[in-house]
Amino acid sequence: MISSKLRLIIEGACMVLAGVICLGASAHAFFQSQHFLRTAVHVNAWVMRLNEGYDGSNYSRTVYYPAFVFEDAKWHRVEAYPHIMVPANSLKRGDQAPLIYAPDHPWDAKPYAFRDFWMRPVIYCGVGVVFLGLGLGALCRAKSE
Repeated sequence: MISSKLRLIIEGACMVLAGVICLGASAHAFFQSQHFLRTAVHVNAWVMRLNEGYDGSNYSRTVYYPAFVFEDAKWHRVEAYPHIMVPANSLKRGDQAPLIYAPDHPWDAKPYAFRDFWMRPVIYCGVGVVFLGLGLGALCRAKSE
């Protein structure tokens, strides 16, 4: 049988390790997004068409997946099909929308949205801080026993 102090030390160490891993993943995701945004090309694209689909919920609401067209830096016509859902009536054919893409992959263009670039680092950081706090709390509790 493991003593309660040893159990707290093991659990605390595992949680601290998980927290450090999450914080490292957060830093990696942050620098990856920052690098992409620093080197990305911003362009105004036109909505070429809206492909109808469903949002996957039990309510099966109709949503649209827009297809965009724009000219890249070399004046080539590029069609982009980002996997984003838009509600009905939010975009229509011919509307302009700002897109962002890597210079060597213009067909992977996507709309610039805060959550697409910064939500992953924020979530990893939050989970890392929680695990780190719980782990350090368990280690402090083990030390006091």
